[in-house]
This record gives sequence, C-alpha cells and structure tokens, in this order.
Amino acid sequence: MKKIFLIAFYFSLSLTSLFGQKNEDKTLFITYKITYKLGKELTKEGYLFVHEGTKYFFTSRSYFKEEIKKYSFNEAKNEHAINIMQGENLGEYAYSDFENSLHYATRLKGSRTIKTKESISNITWEKSNDSIVSQKYHCYPYVTSFRGRTYTAHVSDSVKYNYGPWKFHSFKGLPVFIEDSKKQVRWELTNLTYIDRTKTLEYISFIKNRLENLEEMELKNYVERYDQTRGYRHLIDNYPKLPDDFQKEKSKKQITRTGIELEYEWEKGKL
Repeated sequence: MKKIFLIAFYFSLSLTSLFGQKNEDKTLFITYKITYKLGKELTKEGYLFVHEGTKYFFTSRSYFKEEIKKYSFNEAKNEHAINIMQGENLGEYAYSDFENSLHYATRLKGSRTIKTKESISNITWEKSNDSIVSQKYHCYPYVTSFRGRTYTAHVSDSVKYNYGPWKFHSFKGLPVFIEDSKKQVRWELTNLTYIDRTKTLEYISFIKNRLENLEEMELKNYVERYDQTRGYRHLIDNYPKLPDDFQKEKSKKQITRTGIELEYEWEKGKL
C-alpha cells in the first residue's frame, strides 16, 4: 500500500510540475480512452482542450470489439434482418461556449450528420473526502447524476481545472477517470501535453469547420423527433429498399433509449 501511494505521489508531483510551468502561449491538450458498452462494445480516443473560455472536444472514429455484420439470420424464426449502422464512422465534434452558455455537437439524423444546439446544463458534483489512487494519480471521488445516469469521477486536485470530456464540467481539479454506475460508458485519461497557439487555432478551425455547414436543430426538437421516428430510420440511406426476403424489426409502442443520455431536463417526471 505504501508503494502505491508513493507512486501516486510521484505522478501528482509530475502533474503539478507540468502545470507549474509558465505556458501562457500554450494550451493543455488532454487525451482520453473512451469505452461504450451500449450495444456493440466500442472504443475510441477523445481529445479535450480549452481556449478563451470555450471548451472543445472531439473524438477519433470508433473501433468495435466485434465485427458488425450488415445482415443477421434468426435461426429460430428462419428469417433475415438488417443490422442498422447509421451514417459514417467519422468521430464526434463538439464545443461548449461558456460565455453564452451554449453547447454544439454533431449527431446523426438518419445517414446524415447534423449539429444540435442546447444550453449548457448545470452539473453539481458531490466530493468524497476519502482519497484514492486512480490512473496512478492521487484523486478524490466525485459523484453526480446527469440525464438519467449516475457518474463517478476520480479527480486529481493537483491542478485547478474546471473541465472534463464530453459534456462534463464544474470540477475542482482534473478528471482522470469517469464511469457511469452501470459501467456502460467510461473515460480514462491517457495523456497530457501542451500544444502551441498555432496548433490550438488549427484544432479550433478543424472542429468549427466540421460543424459550420451542417443542418442545426435544437436538442429538444431533435430528441422528440428521434423518438417519434425510432431514430430517424426513415432517413437512413436505402433502409426501406430491401429484398423481399428481408424484413425490418417489428416496431414497439415506445422507444427504449440506449444511448448515453436516457432522460432530459424537460422530461423529468414524465418517463
């Protein structure tokens, strides 16, 4: 146990040293390993940085643990079905404008990528006084509930940092690990580095160019329409045009959400 805490102490010193350097013209660039178990398990990398009060977050393409076949065959029913993959696997792009309290992010509408707009949500974390070692850093657990899930974050207070991956914010340190209580979604810190101003502006331009010419929808409208159309399936390229011996899944009366967000502020008490 003593050895573990010595290792954690060493990494905490390294983290403090990293942030203790004078880097007025440089931006902290953070990399996370992301794991989703929301169906077919996948992993990808997420990249986080902040510039002039705006948080930017984008990801690599997804890598699935198992190959997803285009078609499947149900032996019991002696029938074929389509395994739907919406759109291209191009990663996610988002930024949070804290000055105007607005968050923009890419989403899929059928086979097309669009961007959604929403107000930045208030997230309140409860901090535990019991310290732990996580990702080789000395941390404190933080807990919050957000949009239908309960999350635990391991936060290193070696540096004051308010931001986290995805839509997370309002920390009092750097989150090195975040996971929901069902262990379906997880973010793990893998790298910290600094990038210069030129590289920072290149990344900002890259992200904003990805979102600039996309159709924009208010998140509430997007979600309501998503539920009504069972995920915009009618807009998926070639979805209705199937051979006669193929069939679509039978519709259910009410869609069951299986993504990261299971419930929204405007729905509380209704679901």
